[in-house]
Amino acid sequence: MPILYIAVMAVAFLLDRVVKNWAAGPLVDVHGGVLPLIPGVFQFTYAENRGAAFSILQGRRWFFIVMTVVAVAIMVWMLKK
Repeated sequence: MPILYIAVMAVAFLLDRVVKNWAAGPLVDVHGGVLPLIPGVFQFTYAENRGAAFSILQGRRWFFIVMTVVAVAIMVWMLKK
């Protein structure tokens, strides 16, 4: 994999972590979870997703654990084949 791809992935990962830390920290603590950038048009709002995409299966952590174990078991089986 060319070094440029690795560099782009590393920058994207670091930028993601910085934004998430800002959202969970100063956005909540200083701005109360809402920061209007263009009043009435555009704002940052802190929200947590505790499920899959769009909070589908929220509160069903056991389901994700079982699916992960099954997926890993299938991958290990396929690698040994």
